[in-house]
Amino acid sequence: MTLQRGISVLQGFRIRTANDLPDRDPLTITIEGSNEASSSLTSGSSWTLIYNGVTGLSVDPGRLSWGSYQFFSNRIAFRSYRFLITMKRGVADATQYSDVEFVSTITDTSVSDIYTLTGTSETVYGIWNTVAGGSSTGASAGLASGNYPDSESPPNLFDGNANTKYTSFGSCVSNGDPSVTCAVGTGFYLTLQRGSSLLQGFRIRTANDLPDRDPLTITIEGSNEASSSLTSGSSWTLIYNDVTGLSTNPGRLIWGPYKFFSNLITFSSYRFLVTTKRGVADATQYSDVEFVSTITDISVSDIYTLTGTSETVYGIWNTVAGGSSIAASAGLSRGNYPSSESPPNLFDGNANTKYTSFGSCASNVDPSVTCALDTGFYLTLQRGISLLQGFRIRTANDLPDRDPLTITIEGSNDVASSLTSGSSWTLIYTGVTGLSVDPGRLSWGSYQFLSNLVPFSSYRFLITSKRGVAEATQYADVEFVSAAVPTPSKRKRRI
Repeated sequence: MTLQRGISVLQGFRIRTANDLPDRDPLTITIEGSNEASSSLTSGSSWTLIYNGVTGLSVDPGRLSWGSYQFFSNRIAFRSYRFLITMKRGVADATQYSDVEFVSTITDTSVSDIYTLTGTSETVYGIWNTVAGGSSTGASAGLASGNYPDSESPPNLFDGNANTKYTSFGSCVSNGDPSVTCAVGTGFYLTLQRGSSLLQGFRIRTANDLPDRDPLTITIEGSNEASSSLTSGSSWTLIYNDVTGLSTNPGRLIWGPYKFFSNLITFSSYRFLVTTKRGVADATQYSDVEFVSTITDISVSDIYTLTGTSETVYGIWNTVAGGSSIAASAGLSRGNYPSSESPPNLFDGNANTKYTSFGSCASNVDPSVTCALDTGFYLTLQRGISLLQGFRIRTANDLPDRDPLTITIEGSNDVASSLTSGSSWTLIYTGVTGLSVDPGRLSWGSYQFLSNLVPFSSYRFLITSKRGVAEATQYADVEFVSAAVPTPSKRKRRI
């Protein structure tokens, strides 16, 4: 269907059962989105898969009853959606259901256009011999390896002029032996003049000649590091690895179609690398690149703290993501924390207090690298249901070997009495804490952002590794943040 309200971000749904014959209930489905014209919606290539999972009817709710809401991480606004049943409850000659409701978990999801993030005054740096995750090698003007022609330089990509272009030789040279690998691993990076913004799509305009030089697949990465760190591969986070939209040659000086992708993290800088080109040539070339977003408010100048100093925090130990919580208590033995170094200290705003947890070990026993793993906490936010998109951790006053290095974060919208159950929690992050490089004592690590689109009322935080050999983990503060302005949001908004 094509939505009457216009292009919108679908992030969840629920289904109501029909009046009889439960064996006809749909149990698993796929959902796809499209921004193509109605005349193209019968073509499979028009659709982008955004959901493949259960319907919320696995447990029969009864006849003429709504199943539970099913939320998923989609940030791309589409005009049309396609819904397909992949499994039903039982042996039957048909499927049937009485109603479907499509919803969003953010308050303002309807947009009438896409929004350009790049302008004509961008400062653009050419690179070559570079791969996603690797350090950037600067390109320069010339006609040899690692060069681009002086008049066909990287800033041409954002000058709005189809008659200029960026040509890069990469590992080859002008008029040398061409190959399919010449100029692979070339591209550019830039820091957006408009500031930190949410990139969700792009398109590329072909150059004036030589279609074999067209880029066909690329990677895009984002970074929030300072400009002095942008040559380092560790500064970049991969957000796209796929086609350019030029697989079918659109002709010369022609825009390819927009390519959208699901990215929820706002970055100040972006890096673009060509991974394949159309044919045998000594270079890649393209005349323009446009970076876009599919939502109206995509530039942010700040992040927003979700946690306050009055949070009720529950310490846990011997707990893993997806498992039930084991409560920790005050003491100096297994499953304990010192009474003066308790979980609420994490949100008191005081760097001089801390949360220490022994986990499977005890105070002053033989330390190990596994002591205090699978410890942490959970809390229900005082501010209500909110969209967690990042965090940072402040180190304690001493003993760096106790610093947490990797964690999991889960979210839940269940009632307080159910939060000890592992089935209440949905995993939204598994990764580093931002403390891999020790920032020093009583110091904040870097913000770590995560791609989560579902707002939750409660969050659970578990340590999976620490810096060194110690009998406990400890940290002074945790800050939960969102990179989007409208938090807390309503749980759902019908679209």
